[in-house]
Amino acid sequence: MMFVVRLQGPSGEPDFTNPFKAFLQEAAAISHAKESVKTDAELAFLFEVSGTDDPRRAIAAVKSGQAIFLRPYSATWREADIQRAEEAARKRAWDEGPEAMLQHLGL
Repeated sequence: MMFVVRLQGPSGEPDFTNPFKAFLQEAAAISHAKESVKTDAELAFLFEVSGTDDPRRAIAAVKSGQAIFLRPYSATWREADIQRAEEAARKRAWDEGPEAMLQHLGL
């Protein structure tokens, strides 16, 4: 299992050259996401990828929609904003059907 962080640059500025970084440990990925939003990223999105320990494959899984979205990070969002984003992700999965919901739940 791997964890991937995707960074998004500040609004109006070009995105990062390489916005993805993969980690074997969730704590390391969370640390990277939190540090990135304190410095140069506007948002950081944390994903979980099962079935691989290869960073390239993990990043490819995120790009192709095969990863499980865990949560966003932002220096300016409050916890309530994050909860709303998580609820919206659950609702999208529900609306897309059983397969999407199972993927969202990591099953």
